[in-house]
Amino acid sequence: MRKPNPFLHMTLWGLGGGVALGILYGVSLLLFTALADSGMPADLGEFFGALGFGAYFGAIFGGVPGLILGIVDGAILWALLRNLPEQFTIDDLVAHQKRAQWAIAIVTFIGIYIVAAFFLSGMMSIIFVGVPSLIAAFAAFTVTRRYFVRLAKFAEKGKRKAKEA
Repeated sequence: MRKPNPFLHMTLWGLGGGVALGILYGVSLLLFTALADSGMPADLGEFFGALGFGAYFGAIFGGVPGLILGIVDGAILWALLRNLPEQFTIDDLVAHQKRAQWAIAIVTFIGIYIVAAFFLSGMMSIIFVGVPSLIAAFAAFTVTRRYFVRLAKFAEKGKRKAKEA
């Protein structure tokens, strides 16, 4: 079994998480603003129209930045872990984990903040720019932790195989 690839892990999770979070944010924002203006939509067509519109643009504006930042985060994670020995221990992972998690969370926060500020330059408010940036940073922090859990499982399998041989 080969060591999990940090670049592939972060890229796929960045794309998938970006699409999911973008859809959730886009749909909730559109439904919140639609319901705040008129109380309830006039018919179900308006409701599902807002739902589809929010899902489509949420997937585009969440998936593309998520993919790009997943590539960047994967490269950062690879650079931080490239000096990890071939036979690493859990102590080696613990020494690298917090630094990697915070570096990737900060890069993701700044990246999403720049993208959101660029696309939503007329709406410079905390809700439109700050909240997606914080959510994306938390998601990147969690995905990085998930990668370290995979590495720990890989290290345990390596120890078992070494004992069996």
